[in-house]
Amino acid sequence: MLVAGCAGLVPGGGGPGSAARELVDPRLHARLVVEIDYPVGFAPNDEAVEVLRRTLAEVTGRDASRIEIVKSADIPAERNKKYTLQEIRALEMEHRDRRTGGDTAALYVLYLAGGYSGDQGDARVLGVAYGGTSFAMFKGNIQEATRSSLLGLRTVEERCVERAVLVHEFGHVAGLVNLGTPMQRPHEDPDHPGHSSNRRSVMYYAVENTLDLFALFTGGCSDIPYEFDADDKADLAALRR
Repeated sequence: MLVAGCAGLVPGGGGPGSAARELVDPRLHARLVVEIDYPVGFAPNDEAVEVLRRTLAEVTGRDASRIEIVKSADIPAERNKKYTLQEIRALEMEHRDRRTGGDTAALYVLYLAGGYSGDQGDARVLGVAYGGTSFAMFKGNIQEATRSSLLGLRTVEERCVERAVLVHEFGHVAGLVNLGTPMQRPHEDPDHPGHSSNRRSVMYYAVENTLDLFALFTGGCSDIPYEFDADDKADLAALRR
């Protein structure tokens, strides 16, 4: 999800897409560190994080040894809290340790035990890209949706939703789709700006919201896309040329 209900970027500089080249192009920064802060009891899924690492290696051209994942359990576990964008940014300011500089680009991922202030009934936000190098994951919403079969559909494993949302939100931070990273050919969904028109792309709009996700992807874990498609990859590859 993008801030402002996916309607667009935050006014001014520093929003998703503004640091895409720094994150993606190893000629600018040979190394990439991913700092993940989370609450105790709401740790990131190991498989999902590994999917993110592999994705980063593929789209940046960096060797896996040059991509470091640093995790820290120092975020308050407020299970029922609905976080505002201002509160999310304040947590980043308080807890983020790594910034882009020298030979290292830095990506920040903030896991939260609760949900988002934009949640509406069964339409609960799973992730939000809000900065040039940062996004949030609503682990509380992911857990509730997958453990309780939120909409009465078949239960989907937590890892399958989480890996999709991780890659999706990184895609927004990297300027996809048409959010600062130029499209090599048109593939933006006109009805859902900032998202792919391809249902099998992880950048499809349904990935970031429980109502859309479980309404459209009814085939279980294997049905939920978690990879960039050829158009997404072409857009990111162009940043490295």
